[in-house]
Amino acid sequence: MIRPIATIIAAGSLLWSGGAGANPLEKELASILVDHPQIQGAIKNIEAARYGIERARGPMFPRITVTGDTGPEVVDSPTTRASEYGSEVARTHIIGGVTVTQNVFNGFLTTTQLRTAAINKALTEVTLRGTTQQVLFEAIQAYVDVLKQKRLI
Repeated sequence: MIRPIATIIAAGSLLWSGGAGANPLEKELASILVDHPQIQGAIKNIEAARYGIERARGPMFPRITVTGDTGPEVVDSPTTRASEYGSEVARTHIIGGVTVTQNVFNGFLTTTQLRTAAINKALTEVTLRGTTQQVLFEAIQAYVDVLKQKRLI
């Protein structure tokens, strides 16, 4: 089994630092829990899964669309031709609109996506626990190996 480089470096530094500079096992494990890149990556995966739940919840809310248009407009009709201004009238037109759309039923797609996102989040939490246990096991194993090598020396 290949150990992570950070664990090997920590074990090597403990080996060469001498007996007086070695930290207790609890202190080493606490620093590994905070600083290890695999654990940090698993924590970030949980955060991404939380955003996945929020994204899956999005279609449950109404969608609001606002549109607008403005520009020059030339009106040429029998009424404008009979007026005192001549045959054409130029003016600016302004058109606006608001549309609100709410999906009532989409074949349980949104509900299924929300459940899938929740399951993915639970899976990433289990993966974090497994990663943490594996990293701590490797760190303890390296710590014990270093102590064994120190005694052999």
